[in-house]
Amino acid sequence: RDSVASRGLGDVYKRQVYMNMITMIITLIGLLVFSVGGVVLLLQAFNKSIAWGLACFFINPVCLLFIALHWDETKGTFFIQVIGFSVLLIGLGLHQYIHI
Repeated sequence: RDSVASRGLGDVYKRQVYMNMITMIITLIGLLVFSVGGVVLLLQAFNKSIAWGLACFFINPVCLLFIALHWDETKGTFFIQVIGFSVLLIGLGLHQYIHI
C-alpha cells in the first residue's frame, strides 16, 4: 500500500517535470522568434547590398549599425528580435525560479 507521503512526493516530482517542460517550451519559443528575426534581418541586409549582408553575417555588431542606418525598413525586425529575446529571458528566469 502506498503511503500518503510517497504519493505526495510523486505529485511534487510530476509538477516539477511539467514546470520544466513548460519553461523549456517558453524558452524555445523565444529562441525561435529571436532566430527568425535574425534571419529576416540578415535577408534585409543582403537585399540592401551583398556588402551589408556579408558584414552583418561575419561581424555581428555591424547589424546594429545597419538597423540604425535603415531604421524605417528594419524596425519591425528589430522589435521581433526584442520580443523573442524577452520571451527567452522569461523562460530562463522561470526555470531558475522553479529550482529555488
